[in-house]
Formats: sequence, C-alpha cells, structure tokens
Amino acid sequence: MSELFKRILTAAIGIPLAAFLVYEGGTVFFLAVLFFSEAALWEYYSLAEKKKISPQKIMGAFFGAVVLFFYWRFFALEGSLYSVLALLAFSFAAGIWELFRKARSPIYD
Repeated sequence: MSELFKRILTAAIGIPLAAFLVYEGGTVFFLAVLFFSEAALWEYYSLAEKKKISPQKIMGAFFGAVVLFFYWRFFALEGSLYSVLALLAFSFAAGIWELFRKARSPIYD
C-alpha cells in the first residue's frame, strides 16, 4: 500500500468523522477529544522513555483526563476555576510523588 493511498484513506475516514464529532458536540465530542489527548500524552511519555526519562505515565494520564474532564464539565458554568484547582492538585501530587520516588533524576522526570 503506497503512502499516498494511506493518506487518502485516512483523509476519507478522518474528515467525515471529525465533522460528525464537531456536529454532535457535547459528550460525544468530549470523549473523542479525551481519547485523542490521552493517546497523544501516552505517545509523548513513550518518546520520553526512549530518552532515558522516567515519566509517571499512569499518574500523568489519569490527571490529564481529570483536568480535561473538569475543564469540559465546569468551564461554561463557573469559568475555569475547577480546571485550575485540578491542575494545581495534579502538580502538587506529582511533586510529592517525585520527591519520594527512587528515580535517577526527579527534577528531569
């Protein structure tokens, strides 16, 4: 299968799917954004591991989803206060976790 055919096939499926998700909005759109953002975050962590960095993959993926959920659920109602609080809670938890973790370079990780 040629590269051009793969790209055309991806566009033929991806563009209508993206249009459908945007049109539907709400929960369907949120779940799609959640899926793609978690996949991208996991890929980023995998790339970091290849550079001998020890990211907290599970904690990062979990709190990434939590922050995204709070942003989606509460942004229209009360601004981004809950998103900021979730992000602060994640940052605090990750900092404490790194402090007591037996990694080679906690500041780098």
